This record gives sequence, structure tokens and C-alpha cells, in this order.
Amino acid sequence: MCFTLHAAAKEYIDDRFAVLREAEEKKRRDDEEAANLAEVEKHIIGTIVTPESFAAWQARFMAEKAPIVEAIQAAQKAAKKGRLTGRQLFERDASLKTSDIKELTPDEVAVDASLFEDLDIEDLDAAAPAASIFEGEKIKEENRSEET
Repeated sequence: MCFTLHAAAKEYIDDRFAVLREAEEKKRRDDEEAANLAEVEKHIIGTIVTPESFAAWQARFMAEKAPIVEAIQAAQKAAKKGRLTGRQLFERDASLKTSDIKELTPDEVAVDASLFEDLDIEDLDAAAPAASIFEGEKIKEENRSEET
């Protein structure tokens, strides 16, 4: 009878430990599965962006980008060393605004008629534009002075 009690107790304890081991094993597998699922969802869904996380990322990005931007600006400044921009030139010297108009005046244009002798053009006025810009401006000015 003692042997029977001992065998029954041992069998009961073995069964209890087997149930406990199975429960622990199942819990461990479930935890691993949940961790794997969370990892997969994180890759699928991505990181949720909040104003705080964006501000932190932007600060890191700007800190990484700052040396590159400074190097580019230094190179550009070295390339322009001592040279003025077009705007600065015009702001500094007002005579540049009208300097090209002096080049365009029709009185200074010299036409060599011998270059056109061989051409077979019957009516030069029909082939040329109706009036040059300067002639048009002179006509407008004459009309204005007649009106007043």
C-alpha cells in the first residue's frame, strides 16, 4: 500500500508539473508571437509622427545638414569674393540704367548701301518692319505735342 500511495503521489506531481511546463511553454510562445507580430506591424504601419517626434527629427536633420550648407555658402562667397551682383551694380551706379539706350539710338547706325546692291528686293519698305521703335516713339511724341 505504501508503494501505491508513493506511485500515485509521484504520478500526480508529474502531471501537475507537466501542466505547469506546458502553460509556461505556451506563455513563452505567445509572448514570442506577440513580439514578432508587433515587429511586423511596426514595419508595415511605420512610425507614427507627432509634432514632438517631428520637431526632434527636424533638429537632428538640421544639425546634420548645417556643416554641408555652411561649406556650400562659404564656397559661393569665395567665388564671388569682391564682385558685386547685378542688383548691387545698378543700385550703386544709376547711369547703368540708361547706358544701353545710348547704344540703340538710330543716329549712330551706319549702313553700307553697297552691301544691298546685289539683292533683288523691289520694295524695301514692304520687307522691313512698319517703323522702328525709335521712329514710333518720335511719332507718339509729335502727336502728344500737337494735342496740347
